Amino acid sequence: MSAVPPYRQYLLLASLPGWRATAAGLTEDAAGAYRLDALPGAAQPLALPAAAAPFAPVAIGVPGAGPDCPSGDGRITVLDGADQRVELIDLTGVRPRQTLSGIGGPGADARHFSHAQDIALLDRGALAVADTGHGQVKIFSAYPYALLAVWGSLGAPARLAAGTGGLLWVLDSAGGHVFSLDQDGRQSAALPGLTAPAALAADTTGNVVVVDGADVRLFAPSGKPAATLGPVPAAASITFGPGGFVYVGTMTGLIYSFAPNGAGAWRAVGVGVLGQQSAITRLLWQGGTTLLALVQAPGAAHAQLWRIDTAAAFVPQGTLSSCELDSGVTACVWHRIALDADIPAGTTIEVRTDAHDTAGGSSPTDLIPAPIVLSAGSLDCLVQGGPGRYLKLTLTLRGNGAATPVLRGIRIWFPRASWLQYLPAVYQEDDESAAFLSRFLSILQTDFDGFDETIDTIASYFDPRSVPDKWFAWLAAWIALPIEPTWTDAQRRAVLKNAYPNYGRRGTPAGLEQVITDYAGATARLVEHFRLRQLIVLPDDPAKAVSTGGGGLWSRDFYRRLQLGVYSQVGMFKLVGEPEPGIEPAAWGASEFSVFFDAEPATMAATRKQVAAVVEREKPAHTMATYRPVYARMRLGVQATLGVDTRVGEAGQAVLGSISTLGYDAVLAPSELERGIRAIGATVRPHLGVNTRLC
Repeated sequence: MSAVPPYRQYLLLASLPGWRATAAGLTEDAAGAYRLDALPGAAQPLALPAAAAPFAPVAIGVPGAGPDCPSGDGRITVLDGADQRVELIDLTGVRPRQTLSGIGGPGADARHFSHAQDIALLDRGALAVADTGHGQVKIFSAYPYALLAVWGSLGAPARLAAGTGGLLWVLDSAGGHVFSLDQDGRQSAALPGLTAPAALAADTTGNVVVVDGADVRLFAPSGKPAATLGPVPAAASITFGPGGFVYVGTMTGLIYSFAPNGAGAWRAVGVGVLGQQSAITRLLWQGGTTLLALVQAPGAAHAQLWRIDTAAAFVPQGTLSSCELDSGVTACVWHRIALDADIPAGTTIEVRTDAHDTAGGSSPTDLIPAPIVLSAGSLDCLVQGGPGRYLKLTLTLRGNGAATPVLRGIRIWFPRASWLQYLPAVYQEDDESAAFLSRFLSILQTDFDGFDETIDTIASYFDPRSVPDKWFAWLAAWIALPIEPTWTDAQRRAVLKNAYPNYGRRGTPAGLEQVITDYAGATARLVEHFRLRQLIVLPDDPAKAVSTGGGGLWSRDFYRRLQLGVYSQVGMFKLVGEPEPGIEPAAWGASEFSVFFDAEPATMAATRKQVAAVVEREKPAHTMATYRPVYARMRLGVQATLGVDTRVGEAGQAVLGSISTLGYDAVLAPSELERGIRAIGATVRPHLGVNTRLC
């Protein structure tokens, strides 16, 4: 009987390209992990600050990125249909509602609206308003809200969506078509095939989705024919979410979701519930897993703002199938499967295997073993069934509605190396008993294999580049390396890698400069004061004076210690006992040094504090440090030595009266906001009727 080869090889399916054949009911995240499809739910109205005037929101917008746009600060932009104005509302409830001055209100001039129905946030915080009653789209800059453009003769623009490349998509409710406007207001051809468009949205890749009657249609930027995502009865609103998901709100309080399925295809994920029979008139993804919605209850005078969680529940199950995994061994006995997964209580992952020797084939149904159910605390199992060169793997993830298993990767070991080979041959005479005993011994063997693997990979625990995260602090403690919590993973591994050679320079100028860079994130240069000595020492007998290379004359005026007949006038002398008078010239700067560190005026105090904390911890105890910030400029008589106390860089902030003098090292120039407004052809100068009005 030939010996069974020891199994030391496995397939790591998390990184093997092309191993996934099909997936249904599952969502793959950016890291390649699978989980059950999420459904929207857990909706609740937002508690907003009380308003003195009626508040009837008709459209919402999430601020985008820009120097003056409040992105990420908890505020959203709302179009109030009651007074035709645009407001900023703080969802955290900390700040009061803020009405954008000079924008909106009923009227016929350029800054006023008539039955405005939608808004959209553009690049650099610009705001687009669908002035439906006037048949116009109006573009305003970020603060101070200069009127940039008025695009008219557009029918009845009722919905807007900011697209890529500066495009603004417009839905004309009067003409029943959807088109785009470029940055100069030029209108494109209408999207083809639409019969009753009612809502639209655009994503960052150029896709545009339109609610067209009871259908949801997607137009790709490549010019391919429109794809129908699916029928949605009573659809009223639509938005893109994370990962390319599309969410559609209905007049009956339901939220349909669709997900990209690769190669331009889309699949229906499921239907979430709002919790009441109300119309979802607007949907907008806020970020993370949050949707914002305008919800209008039956009989209500106006809509309310709601927050909806896109991952409030999960579909009951999803299935993932592999392609044929080739062991390269005829009649291979596949050994063990281990999952890299999280299986919360109440959820399971079922593993079904099918081994066969013919490529593209399959075992008879009655020979395929029953699935093995793995639950919390059980992430591996033996491969059941007969031998075969090829293996098909099917995993079924089952949830409980509130939680989902998460599958990150799979390892499959082969071929099976059983301890049965070390027992007397009598234990292998009966095939059925031998198979049972082989599987039984494998249970114990699995634990010992784990010990072997730990021993085989022990070297990785001592390498800063490969040590696992949970063991990093343990390895750093071997050389007493302080870990800075703000370091990225790459930073802390680089510091640990260089820590041992850096210890040899600890306490030296080069060593201190390195730890300042590592721990304070600042570039620093150290200058030891004794290196600045250039003195001529005059002894009591001037004839014996010896030049030391030129420089300043040394005199007793340097320390001004109390001496009768020399320095004895009150206010002119100092009471000092060190250094000894005989070594005064050599003692100057003996244990002192200056730390010149790069800084910016606005953050200088914080940078200095960080640098000082590092230096005071690492410097020799008998030394004294002086800290001198270096700004990106040259100031004669202040900082003027390039490479020491001067650096070349862009002009930074000026703090007049502190580190800057107007006309000396600071000049007046337009702010970043004004430069941005000028770049788009606008102005912040008063212009009556455009960005200025008389009160």
